[in-house]
Amino acid sequence: MSQPNSIIEEIKTHLYKVLDCESIDIIDETAMHTSHASYTPGKYHIRIIIHSASMRSISRVAAHRTIYAALDQWLPHLLHAVAIECK
Repeated sequence: MSQPNSIIEEIKTHLYKVLDCESIDIIDETAMHTSHASYTPGKYHIRIIIHSASMRSISRVAAHRTIYAALDQWLPHLLHAVAIECK
Protein backbone atom coordinates (compact mmCIF):
# COMPACT_ATOMS: atom_id res chain seq x y z
CA MET A 1 0.00 0.00 0.00
CA SER A 2 1.20 3.53 -0.73
CA GLN A 3 2.31 5.86 2.02
CA PRO A 4 -0.31 8.43 3.11
CA ASN A 5 1.51 11.39 1.54
CA SER A 6 1.71 9.65 -1.82
CA ILE A 7 -1.98 8.77 -1.64
CA ILE A 8 -2.83 12.37 -0.89
CA GLU A 9 -0.67 13.58 -3.76
CA GLU A 10 -2.26 11.01 -6.08
CA ILE A 11 -5.75 12.15 -5.08
CA LYS A 12 -4.81 15.82 -5.40
CA THR A 13 -3.33 15.32 -8.88
CA HIS A 14 -6.44 13.41 -9.97
CA LEU A 15 -8.82 16.07 -8.63
CA TYR A 16 -6.92 18.79 -10.47
CA LYS A 17 -7.32 16.77 -13.69
CA VAL A 18 -11.05 16.12 -13.38
CA LEU A 19 -12.37 19.21 -11.58
CA ASP A 20 -12.34 22.85 -12.60
CA CYS A 21 -10.66 24.46 -9.60
CA GLU A 22 -8.20 27.16 -8.67
CA SER A 23 -6.61 25.29 -5.75
CA ILE A 24 -6.96 22.14 -3.70
CA ASP A 25 -5.62 21.44 -0.22
CA ILE A 26 -5.88 17.94 1.22
CA ILE A 27 -5.20 17.41 4.90
CA ASP A 28 -4.61 13.94 6.31
CA GLU A 29 -6.61 13.82 9.56
CA THR A 30 -6.19 10.09 10.10
CA ALA A 31 -4.09 10.47 13.25
CA MET A 32 -6.94 12.34 14.94
CA HIS A 33 -9.22 9.30 14.55
CA THR A 34 -7.04 6.35 15.59
CA SER A 35 -8.76 6.08 18.98
CA HIS A 36 -12.26 5.87 17.48
CA ALA A 37 -14.08 2.55 17.59
CA SER A 38 -14.65 2.66 13.82
CA TYR A 39 -10.98 3.32 13.01
CA THR A 40 -9.59 0.86 10.47
CA PRO A 41 -5.81 0.78 9.96
CA GLY A 42 -4.91 1.51 6.36
CA LYS A 43 -7.96 3.68 5.72
CA TYR A 44 -7.61 7.43 5.76
CA HIS A 45 -9.60 10.37 7.04
CA ILE A 46 -8.98 13.39 4.83
CA ARG A 47 -10.22 16.96 4.57
CA ILE A 48 -10.43 18.48 1.10
CA ILE A 49 -10.51 22.25 0.79
CA ILE A 50 -11.27 23.18 -2.78
CA HIS A 51 -11.36 26.69 -4.23
CA SER A 52 -13.53 26.53 -7.31
CA ALA A 53 -15.91 28.99 -8.92
CA SER A 54 -17.67 26.11 -10.65
CA MET A 55 -18.25 24.28 -7.34
CA ARG A 56 -19.55 27.50 -5.74
CA SER A 57 -21.97 27.99 -8.63
CA ILE A 58 -23.83 24.72 -7.92
CA SER A 59 -25.58 23.50 -4.79
CA ARG A 60 -23.50 22.13 -1.93
CA VAL A 61 -25.01 18.68 -2.45
CA ALA A 62 -24.18 18.72 -6.16
CA ALA A 63 -20.61 19.87 -5.45
CA HIS A 64 -20.11 17.10 -2.89
CA ARG A 65 -21.56 14.50 -5.26
CA THR A 66 -19.18 15.66 -7.99
CA ILE A 67 -16.17 15.42 -5.68
CA TYR A 68 -17.21 12.03 -4.28
CA ALA A 69 -17.65 10.73 -7.84
CA ALA A 70 -14.10 11.88 -8.60
CA LEU A 71 -12.87 9.97 -5.52
CA ASP A 72 -14.63 6.74 -6.51
CA GLN A 73 -11.44 4.74 -7.13
CA TRP A 74 -10.30 5.34 -3.52
CA LEU A 75 -13.68 4.79 -1.86
CA PRO A 76 -14.19 2.75 0.26
CA HIS A 77 -10.99 0.68 0.24
CA LEU A 78 -8.54 3.53 1.11
CA LEU A 79 -10.70 6.39 2.32
CA HIS A 80 -12.82 5.95 5.41
CA ALA A 81 -13.96 9.55 5.79
CA VAL A 82 -13.83 12.63 3.60
CA ALA A 83 -14.70 16.14 4.78
CA ILE A 84 -15.23 18.62 1.97
CA GLU A 85 -15.09 22.41 2.05
CA CYS A 86 -15.84 24.33 -1.15
CA LYS A 87 -14.71 27.94 -1.14
